[in-house]
Amino acid sequence: RWLANRLPAARQQTLNQRRIFVFPSRQGVLYLALLLALLLAAINYKNNLAYALTFFLASLFNTAILFTYLNISGLQLKAGKATPVFAGEHAEFAIQLGRQGSRAHHHLLLYWPFQPAQRHDLVNVDQLLIRLHCLAPQRGRFRPGRLRVESFYPLGFIRCWSWVDLDFEVIVYPAPLLPTPLPMAPASGQSGRERPLAGNEDFWGFRDYVPGEPLRHVDWRSLARGQRLQSKIFAGKEDEQTWVDWQAMAGHGVEQRLSLLCGWVLALDTAGKPYGLRLPGREITPASGERHRHEVLTALALYGEVD
Repeated sequence: RWLANRLPAARQQTLNQRRIFVFPSRQGVLYLALLLALLLAAINYKNNLAYALTFFLASLFNTAILFTYLNISGLQLKAGKATPVFAGEHAEFAIQLGRQGSRAHHHLLLYWPFQPAQRHDLVNVDQLLIRLHCLAPQRGRFRPGRLRVESFYPLGFIRCWSWVDLDFEVIVYPAPLLPTPLPMAPASGQSGRERPLAGNEDFWGFRDYVPGEPLRHVDWRSLARGQRLQSKIFAGKEDEQTWVDWQAMAGHGVEQRLSLLCGWVLALDTAGKPYGLRLPGREITPASGERHRHEVLTALALYGEVD
């Protein structure tokens, strides 16, 4: 709560005195212990050279504080795009680093907790686009949290860091599973292509009679005119659109259902077939394409989320 009040989330942030924390590093703590030992020795032996060495090293430590702070101060961070991923994958987040004026920034470490750190320098360029990754463990809306930005430059005695919340959010699709056979129902729309189908009433044409066909399909008029025996065929529409239906996955748990539906959505999208989605309380009409796939997968990812 204290961080949220002091460092609120924003898509673009500039590190300043309010956002930067300064503390001795592990090496810095050992360095201070050495200074204390030198000071005690100088007092005990009343040695002026020991005093001079102690105060010189103390001034060096003080200078390191200033330079380490200046190395990270003024750094600008701007949130870029975040691409949707599937559960269990690493989400990629684009971040643009910038600087104010001509001040260089050396040995910058950026990472999320429990994720590998990346080191970058902002010296000869004014802006730098970097990409960081963070594990997205489960479906839904994923926020990686606060980003750690820190530096030990130049001497390593001082650690300057900041917790930056760039207000990232990414949609995490369910982890896909692919069962067999495909449990889906044909759509009952109007689109599709006409093919000769038995039992329909739209006349299509004639073909030679095949023994065993219903006599009501025989073209008796052509037979009466002395033509060969023919059968009437009728046209219907074979709808190529497909519904991927939640109810067809009965017997599975919620997360497994979503993963199975996700797997079939990907399979149908790869095959280029139009498909729709039926979920409890929501229906997406059949279509195809990248935008439709994202809409369907997003509906699966956010299923059960309270508005």
